[in-house]
Amino acid sequence: MACTGRVKFFLPEKGWGRLEVIGPLPQGITAAESSSGIFVHFKDIVMADEKTLASLEEGQEVSFSIAKGEKGWQAVDVKAADGSAVRTRLHRTMLNGIFRGVVTHWNSEKAFGWIATDLSPQSLGMQRVPKSVLNLNEGRVYFRWRDCGPNREGQETFVPKGKAVVFQLYWDEKGLGALQVCDAITLRPLTAGGGGDHYKQLLAVQQLSGTEQLTELGKELDRASVCVVVLRAQAGSIIGPKGETVKSLKAKSGVDRIFVENGLSDYRLVELKGTPIALATAALLIAEHLTKDPGSEGQPTAVPMEVHLVVPDDGFGRVVGKGKAQLSTIGERCPGAAVQIAAKVPVGSGLVQAITVGGSPEAAAEAVKMIIARIVTCCTATPLPRGQMGNTAYPNVGPMGAMLMLQQMASMQQGMQQMNMSGGGKGKGGGGGGFFPKGGGKGKGHQ
Repeated sequence: MACTGRVKFFLPEKGWGRLEVIGPLPQGITAAESSSGIFVHFKDIVMADEKTLASLEEGQEVSFSIAKGEKGWQAVDVKAADGSAVRTRLHRTMLNGIFRGVVTHWNSEKAFGWIATDLSPQSLGMQRVPKSVLNLNEGRVYFRWRDCGPNREGQETFVPKGKAVVFQLYWDEKGLGALQVCDAITLRPLTAGGGGDHYKQLLAVQQLSGTEQLTELGKELDRASVCVVVLRAQAGSIIGPKGETVKSLKAKSGVDRIFVENGLSDYRLVELKGTPIALATAALLIAEHLTKDPGSEGQPTAVPMEVHLVVPDDGFGRVVGKGKAQLSTIGERCPGAAVQIAAKVPVGSGLVQAITVGGSPEAAAEAVKMIIARIVTCCTATPLPRGQMGNTAYPNVGPMGAMLMLQQMASMQQGMQQMNMSGGGKGKGGGGGGFFPKGGGKGKGHQ
């Protein structure tokens, strides 16, 4: 039975409502049944496209058919009053709290992207999100560049894939959306500055030598940070008796800070913070120090100088290039240097990916400078104060470690299953056990 009517009410969060019949009542429907309204379910609403949540607005005029169901009369084939598909805009329903996620896609031309986040009942708490909303867009969260903070004239609309973000979450007829999208590390809006602007600077100087690149970048990027990985046994050597060694390294390199991560893992992060050129100097001084540090019997070790530079996930693709093109270019420009992507290793905050640089000292130093130039311009560079990330405390985790924890939490379980923690093995970076000589197991650190 076809008829026209008006929406008495509709509950988008529950997906049902009731319609009021306009005009003569269809045969078989009593006045009492009509006064209470004809039941309508969201599945019986004809929408313009499958990517829009089926919903109705109170007072909206519609055309529909009435069928007898198990629970009484029900509206089916609900359309707009003119017989076309329903087009409805819902008010945004905001969810309480701050959510965390990782950018999985970004379209620079159209300035929008998608975020993957945890939408489990444990994450949402007592808040209700319709299952139909969760099913839209495969559960991904939509966001636009204008949701990332105030725009700056001439700024590149770029958000790197894999970037960790925090945001406010809402849902409407288009599914889940994000507002106030900020960098998960700095807690600053994405439009406040970041990899996009610095990457343009890198493109302008990447043909220069490593030292010249860092010097030019330092004119605009006065402070940055990078992380190197060392064996657990080597961490104490970097600090030295009463901290004398780390003080000396800091003074010689000119960095603002050298922070050695604490923890039970076989590997440790060493965070360096300062000007780009000081970061490279400090990384090389630490590598040189580790080759001269006496072994357990007081004899110099035979470990060749290597630098293991951590590359955060949010800029890994830009640092290494498509098909490792950028690393290959650096290798060609620095003959005598060995540059390769190392196997992931566990640190106190999870798994980290690093680039290992070795070879002749002069060539390796040049390669390290070029790689650091790419890291500080392509990756998140400003860490949080130690032990904090947002409103959550992480004891015994360094600032760079907090960033790496968020970015790599999703891949940690899979990576741990693939790794052979006993060390050794063949392949790049020392096989599954790590990228240090003789694997990454416990030991004296200078095998």
